Amino acid sequence: MGGFTITDYISVDSNIIFCIIAAWVIDTVLGGLLAPINPVRLLSFLVKHSKKRFIALLQSISDKNPDKAEFYESAAGCLHAAYVITLVFVSLAVALDLARRLHESLYYALTIFFLFSSLSARRIAGMALEAANTIKRGSLPEAGAIAHKMTGIAGGDSYVSGGSVGGSAGDGFGRGGSDGDSAGGGSPGQQFMSAFSKETIIRVVVGSVSRGSIDHVISPMLFITAGALLGIPVPFVYALMASYPLASSSARDHGHSMRFDMVGKTLSNALAFIPARLSLVLLPLSSLLSGHGFLTCFRIMRRDHGNNINPRGVWGESAFAGALKIQLGGHTFHSSGSSFSSSRSSFSSGGATKIPLIGDDSKAPEASDIGEAVKIMMTASIVTVALALAILFQFNY
Repeated sequence: MGGFTITDYISVDSNIIFCIIAAWVIDTVLGGLLAPINPVRLLSFLVKHSKKRFIALLQSISDKNPDKAEFYESAAGCLHAAYVITLVFVSLAVALDLARRLHESLYYALTIFFLFSSLSARRIAGMALEAANTIKRGSLPEAGAIAHKMTGIAGGDSYVSGGSVGGSAGDGFGRGGSDGDSAGGGSPGQQFMSAFSKETIIRVVVGSVSRGSIDHVISPMLFITAGALLGIPVPFVYALMASYPLASSSARDHGHSMRFDMVGKTLSNALAFIPARLSLVLLPLSSLLSGHGFLTCFRIMRRDHGNNINPRGVWGESAFAGALKIQLGGHTFHSSGSSFSSSRSSFSSGGATKIPLIGDDSKAPEASDIGEAVKIMMTASIVTVALALAILFQFNY
């Protein structure tokens, strides 16, 4: 009697593999140009407006039962997160099923479009290189504005003294963060950025590239792969995408504590748990292939991956700090403009939270480090898609 293997239960359509390849190529070549039509923008809109309704419901219940206000706040956060993730997942599954019933080609075209929209390597790379060129021209205020905008794209809280400044995690397109919505004009985040040195702005950009490597390169491709094995790559990766604005939006704007917010942050970190830890191999390998070696990158990741309040992004930051031999971290900035020097301690003050430093202070950061960071990120994109295809071809029919 023959034995069973996992391939007897899981199979991947060749056309889906083609869709994944096409989506990756489009992002790599045209990602920045097509950003304005990216549907991921709608996720922060959904989170923002649905949160208002849940906060209003929470307020009405809490007023009647003030003794249980903390419990209701956590429960409302759970319900809101479940509502957003379920709505996104089911809506996309139903829409794609309808497209498939109408015409097979329409289904695959939409699949390519949605898969491409979950990736942002080219957009992050383009902005980082623009910042590097602006720094080389000596226009630090303009470079600071670009760095500020990048914090909303790459996600995660923002770091001065060694990371990035300007707002909490966005949806991947500069939206959804506390102060990361635009690069132009004179927003508080941009004014705050303009006060920093060239070295700090470089660290800002490198920090954004490093976190983007986790949130918008490695994690989505691995979710696409897992979803393809289940036959639902688009709903699967968009569940991850929806968790980013959930993690970044703030109930404190509505007069509530962090209990409501914590659910979204915890969910986002949980979804990225496996991809972030797989990066322990993927990013040092990318560093090696980019000419920066494997061991130092791996060592700093192992040593410093806990030195941050962002459990997702710190894996990328520690990897890039090790590969480039510069220091990231320092403290986070929210919106008050508070600042203080870096150290290995951790405390809160006003709108900032000091966190431990990441990496060894082997050299001062240079504008060329931004280009090297982009090279590592794009190499990580290639390595991750190669891993994805190697897995999927094992289940191809």
